[in-house]
Amino acid sequence: MQSQQNHTPQQVAAMRAAAPNLHNGTYTVSWTDSKGAARHYTVKVHTARKGKLAGERIISLLTGPDNESSYQGVAFWNDARNAAKVWSRYRSDYSPHATINGTDFPDTFNSIERKLAVFLALTLKTPATDDAHGHWIGEGFRVQAATRCVVCNRKLSTPTSISAGIGPECASRGDA
Repeated sequence: MQSQQNHTPQQVAAMRAAAPNLHNGTYTVSWTDSKGAARHYTVKVHTARKGKLAGERIISLLTGPDNESSYQGVAFWNDARNAAKVWSRYRSDYSPHATINGTDFPDTFNSIERKLAVFLALTLKTPATDDAHGHWIGEGFRVQAATRCVVCNRKLSTPTSISAGIGPECASRGDA
């Protein structure tokens, strides 16, 4: 077992600076629309392991019913630039640039670019503990890291399931 080390404030600052600003994981952005309806979308950040993209960090959006595998890659993440480079097929024709860093919200952004901009604006904030559960909150939006169902261990990606810790199927059976 490794002994715990005491680090100087300078060492801690250097470790934080070297750490990625955007961590791999699955995140759900939620908000209430102008009609009062709860809305959400799910974003996955991962590092490709195989093929010509091996080592690249990819941002994907959930596009289908399976929250484990129904993701469509839409951008590369660059830690050095602290920005996402949106793939050309998902970029707005009117977008002035191909990168999004979470601080720019031009009216010309299409829906994918807006989703990435909101997600990045919230997740790149520090610290990531804006509420008692460690969720990021801002401008009426909230980001929650996906969790797993306590009963069946499936990934939970809807805001109510993440908060409850159990998926709708297990909850309807009374498995909790």
